[in-house]
Amino acid sequence: MGKVPYTEAELIKKLIDFSKELGHTPTQLDTELSENMPAINTFRKTFGTFNNALIAAGLNPNKIKGQSTKAPKATYQRTSKFNKDMLIELLKMKAAELGHTPTWADVTLDKRLPSPSTYAVKFGTYNKAVEAAGLKPHGFRTSNRKKAPT
Repeated sequence: MGKVPYTEAELIKKLIDFSKELGHTPTQLDTELSENMPAINTFRKTFGTFNNALIAAGLNPNKIKGQSTKAPKATYQRTSKFNKDMLIELLKMKAAELGHTPTWADVTLDKRLPSPSTYAVKFGTYNKAVEAAGLKPHGFRTSNRKKAPT
């Protein structure tokens, strides 16, 4: 059975309660990293943007470096919600949690993180994002494969 979607009122209450718990308006990063909060996409699907959800909850939207507090233009670009600094910070936190450089699969399976494709779009490749975070990238196994006889 699928998860029952949150109502607007439930999402607003969650934001208000989380804000009180944090002592400040929650950022997208705060929300993504909390195991008790719905995913950012849940807020976006309901309110259009995360900042609109904050406004609906009576909270002041946060201005995050590289992000506008205005709703995005008509073009949808999934990666636009994360700037490079946020992505690097998330990778570092995941690495600290795991005790090693997160693999593509580690990132894919963690619902708190953006997809590895987001990293690839922002940095050129996932491994370049890993390097930008000061972590050691994993090697590619495909380069070690022997060619099949022809």
